[in-house]
Amino acid sequence: MTDPLSQHQSEYRDANGNSLYSWRLREEILRTQNSSVKSDVAGRLKVSWLDSSNDALRNSVGPDVYSYYGKNKTCVLGITGPGTAFDIVTNSEWGTLNPHLIVLVESSSTTLHWMEPGDLDVSMIPRTSKALGDAGISSQFSAGAHVAFADGEVWFIAATTPLAELRKLMTSDEANRYDREEVLGRYRIK
Repeated sequence: MTDPLSQHQSEYRDANGNSLYSWRLREEILRTQNSSVKSDVAGRLKVSWLDSSNDALRNSVGPDVYSYYGKNKTCVLGITGPGTAFDIVTNSEWGTLNPHLIVLVESSSTTLHWMEPGDLDVSMIPRTSKALGDAGISSQFSAGAHVAFADGEVWFIAATTPLAELRKLMTSDEANRYDREEVLGRYRIK
């Protein structure tokens, strides 16, 4: 995966500082282009996901890596907010993140188009909730949902996983204090 954190550079934002598109769109374009075309892609990424140049992509079936069964609604959200991998203030380099840090989660309840800017803000995740679905972390399988860590490892964790346990691995400061196996190992479904 390329470094999604670099999408927060000012050239990928409008005059009001809002993201022009999601990191999912950037990753999909870069994933499907050969390296000789990347300079052309960079210019295309300076327009909004709603721009007419993105009509064909926006109206087509969403890529399987970001949507369920060819729908356009995303099922992959980044964990955003202060201290997270997608913290736009610190703008951490991908390779410097703690490998135990949760960076992506599965969500079957989102209404975001996969190209649309938007993710799951760590400050919006309930602190006292007992199960994943209460925070928007969910899947089409009632048993649990997937979470991805900064080192690229993906775990399927039980739906009964307390959010308090997940929160321990959602910010860099917390992830530096905990080990994912110790915190989430008992909730992992293999």
